[in-house]
Amino acid sequence: MQTDISSQSPSATASASAVPYSSTGQPPTPTKPEATVGRSLMKQAYIDTLASRGARFGLLWLGLLVILAVFSPFIATSHPILMKKADGTLSSPVLRYLNPSDVMLLIAFATVVYTGFIRRWNFGQTLGILIGVLAVAAIPCYRYIDQNSVVD
Repeated sequence: MQTDISSQSPSATASASAVPYSSTGQPPTPTKPEATVGRSLMKQAYIDTLASRGARFGLLWLGLLVILAVFSPFIATSHPILMKKADGTLSSPVLRYLNPSDVMLLIAFATVVYTGFIRRWNFGQTLGILIGVLAVAAIPCYRYIDQNSVVD
């Protein structure tokens, strides 16, 4: 039931106009406030840590050291990476002198880079994938790579 607003006092008019009515004469249904998107603890720590320029530089430095450590068997070696023998065949002495731990480190690095670029899995799943790949790769690495031939 609607009343004539012009016959009411000014204070009643102000209170009546404060509540908008729909075309059916009913007050509108209250709406829920929009949900705010929260951050996980890991994401908040990541954002807070990388907010500093020094922290980003330190992380970049650590990444460079990791890359140099992974590829050090190829960088700091006295063996050639690829050579042509007298009979015309190609050989790679640097690969022949790799330790099983060098191969495992290369596999771990490749797995981390791959799962980092895919970004389909969360941290726990990525860690599980890394452990699984290393467990599967450890068997042939330590079985078929001769550790005694490494020392000259």
